[in-house]
Amino acid sequence: MMNSINTNSKRTNQISPSSSQRLKIGVWICLLLLLILIILIATLVPIVILVHMSTSTTTIMAALIDSTQTTTTATSFTWNQSIDGKTVTCNAVNNSNPAYTDCIELRIDGYYFPNDVGCLSQWSTAIASQWDPLEFCRQVTGLSITNASIFYECDANQRRIVWIAKTWSFVEDMRYSRHLRCYF
Repeated sequence: MMNSINTNSKRTNQISPSSSQRLKIGVWICLLLLLILIILIATLVPIVILVHMSTSTTTIMAALIDSTQTTTTATSFTWNQSIDGKTVTCNAVNNSNPAYTDCIELRIDGYYFPNDVGCLSQWSTAIASQWDPLEFCRQVTGLSITNASIFYECDANQRRIVWIAKTWSFVEDMRYSRHLRCYF
């Protein structure tokens, strides 16, 4: 009988480690699957975000391009045009108001117009003497413009472009004309 008990005891000991090993293997498999799931999520989330951002950016850019193309006419500012042999650029244009056209960050071959009015940092109808904004508006729009607003600013003394009687020249000035609004 002793032999029988010992045999059962050995069988019990053999079954117990086998169950324990199965449990350990099951836990390791679960941990491995969890790790794979985490890696998969960590990989897919940035991709989904990038795709969404790309789609949103494309939609926004298409809307901006569409709005400027549908409202820009021959009597409006465009982002890039030529006047008297110089390239006139605007960082942005606003042609949505039927009363005027805006050029934001107006530059001619990379230069701002000067400003002998003052450091106002606001829209003003005061006309600078070093360039002719009304005639410039007439050149842009092809219309008999009688009113314009200029956004005057100041910074360091720099080279500014001058335009009087359709002739270009330069002057050193710390003040400049940042934006131009031509009223129809």
